[in-house]
Amino acid sequence: METTQTRISITWRPATGNFDSYVVTFAAGGDSEEVVATVPRGSELIASVDELNPGTTYTFNVSAVLSTGNEEIRSAPSTRDIVTS
Repeated sequence: METTQTRISITWRPATGNFDSYVVTFAAGGDSEEVVATVPRGSELIASVDELNPGTTYTFNVSAVLSTGNEEIRSAPSTRDIVTS
């Protein structure tokens, strides 16, 4: 993980089981959750967000995703709170 006043980069461990990709979301305080990245299985497990507010706590969620036709099934998220410096 790398944190500056306006940028956060996170990494995570690979999931096991049947899935196609990861979805990474974040939110600050009571704000709505935003998708940061969709990362295909087998890719480097990193996502970054820029233009953040200094000294703010952001909640990041990473879920493994299985796509089945027109539906996406997401695992329970791995959640981490990170404060910009």
